[in-house]
Amino acid sequence: MFHSLLHLGAAKSYVPYQDLESTSMMIALLDSPDLVFDHIRRFTTSLFTQIIYGFRTPRIDDPMLLRLYEGVEKWSAITGAGAAALLDVFPILRSLPAAIRPLYNHALDLQRDALGLALELWRDSKKRSEEKTAKVNLTSSEFPLLSAASLTMSSPAILLCRPRQSPSRGRPNGRCRRDDSQLGIGGEF
Repeated sequence: MFHSLLHLGAAKSYVPYQDLESTSMMIALLDSPDLVFDHIRRFTTSLFTQIIYGFRTPRIDDPMLLRLYEGVEKWSAITGAGAAALLDVFPILRSLPAAIRPLYNHALDLQRDALGLALELWRDSKKRSEEKTAKVNLTSSEFPLLSAASLTMSSPAILLCRPRQSPSRGRPNGRCRRDDSQLGIGGEF
């Protein structure tokens, strides 16, 4: 889906965003070169929030920037955990009860937070688009494919993917079944 929205013609339309953010980052680097990592982080986040949601993160202490990166850091910590690596090496372990996998409930909480943030951003962007106060972005009416449903299905599924049983053989068939009943969503991917 995103490939059709980010083809060469569409990518060319984002050059003004890139120019704005590059200029902003260069000025910020001149003002405070010791915060180079923070400026690069702000640059990349602001670029994708402009393209996807139609708003900028203009400062390194922007509250939305901090919220987004807090979520990224939490997901990085859980996916870098030894238990996550074991689940990658031995997928059969994913079918163990949640009580034996302590990171499972933590991953569910992180998924719930990430999905809530994505839906909040999507709703705010849709509202701004309807009020005609937002720039064209991937949530505006020009791109009807990006919807709340697509945000739901693309939500992080790390540690949540369990093998789906093949109806004919009674064993995993390689596809994953999402059991997100606690979140009110579900399906196969």
